[in-house]
Amino acid sequence: MPKNKNTLTITCSNVVICDDVRREDNGKVILIGVYTGEIVVTEFPHAMDLTCWFEIASRGDGKAPFSARALFEPDGIELFSVSAGIERERGPLGEEVTEDYFAAPCGQVQIERPGTIVVQFKSGESDWQTVRSKNVASAAAIMERAAPKQTNATANAARKKKN
Repeated sequence: MPKNKNTLTITCSNVVICDDVRREDNGKVILIGVYTGEIVVTEFPHAMDLTCWFEIASRGDGKAPFSARALFEPDGIELFSVSAGIERERGPLGEEVTEDYFAAPCGQVQIERPGTIVVQFKSGESDWQTVRSKNVASAAAIMERAAPKQTNATANAARKKKN
C-alpha cells in the first residue's frame, strides 16, 4: 500500500507580542519589549511598534500552508497578515514533530482607542484559532481601575470627621 505523502499538520502553541525581534550573530533570538499583561499607552491615538513571535510545530510529511494575522478588536482592523508554508519529508528515523519559530513584524501601528489585539493562526483550510490576545488601555484608565472606591457612607464618615 503506498504511503500517504501529505500527512503534514501545523499547529501554533504560543505567540509572544513584543516591540521587536532581533537575531544575534550566534543564532540566538532576542525578543525586545515583551508585553506581559495589558498594553498600557499614555493616550489615544497611540503609535507603537508591534511584532509577533510565533512558536509552531509540524507533524507528519508533505506540504501544508499556514496563515497568521493580528486584528484590532472591536473594529476588526487587520494589523498584519502573513501566509507561508512548510514542506518536509521525514526519514525512517526522523523526528515525528519539528518545532519552528518565526517573527511577523507589523511595523508601526496606530491604535485609535482602547480595545484588544487578537493574534490568530490557521493551518490549511482550517478555521482561524485565537492564540493570544492583549487588551490595550490608557494609563489613566488603569489608574482609575486601581483607585480605591469610596462608598457614599465612607465618604460621608470622612467628611464628618473633618468637621
